[in-house]
Amino acid sequence: MSHLLKSVGKLQVRQAADHLILTHGVTTTREVYDYLAALEYDVEWKDVFYWMDRLAYEDDWEYICNGNRRIYRYSQEEDSLLSWMPYLNFN
Repeated sequence: MSHLLKSVGKLQVRQAADHLILTHGVTTTREVYDYLAALEYDVEWKDVFYWMDRLAYEDDWEYICNGNRRIYRYSQEEDSLLSWMPYLNFN
């Protein structure tokens, strides 16, 4: 494992969240954290929580809190806009 970990900012959290939401329909702060950590980012919970909160506010994402973490999804209006998009696979 490299000792030079990549830093995490808004762009990295957005890309991870977009990938997970497009793949699964929803994502959680934990999934975004785990996804970035698996890609060897220097990720901290506070950063993921902060950026997911900002992205949800800025982009009008819907979320609920299950008591442990938030579950995010695109708003209902975006669902209809995304229905025409082809399936994206980043694997």
